[in-house]
Amino acid sequence: MYRFALPICLALAATAAHAGETGLAALKSEAQWQIHEITGAPVPEGVAPSFGMAAAGRLAGTGGCNRFAAPISEEAGRLVIGPVVATRMACPPPQMAVERAVFEALERVTAARETPEGITFYEGATPILRASRRAPG
Repeated sequence: MYRFALPICLALAATAAHAGETGLAALKSEAQWQIHEITGAPVPEGVAPSFGMAAAGRLAGTGGCNRFAAPISEEAGRLVIGPVVATRMACPPPQMAVERAVFEALERVTAARETPEGITFYEGATPILRASRRAPG
């Protein structure tokens, strides 16, 4: 009976370790993130929205077409992003649709949690953006 106790304890400890940071702490300052899911839908092939921390209190990246920046802070235990400001280049309709969805989702974020796969942004308890760590370069 006891021979199973150690593996179970180790598995529980690993699970707790993978729960990760929350809020601003989940956004490692050196990390760059590739968004792969928006409101439950995968990002279409050929569109690559991404983001990272540009400076303390500032998020920056690309919505899939245009560069963007937004203030990010924690207020009363909630994550607050926005307003999002972006350049105004025109791109093909699929890229523009993804970009619109990214910017709208970012401004609805209330929480973030680091996961083993990357980071998930939430509106309340609902995941609205999922991203994985982008390879350097």
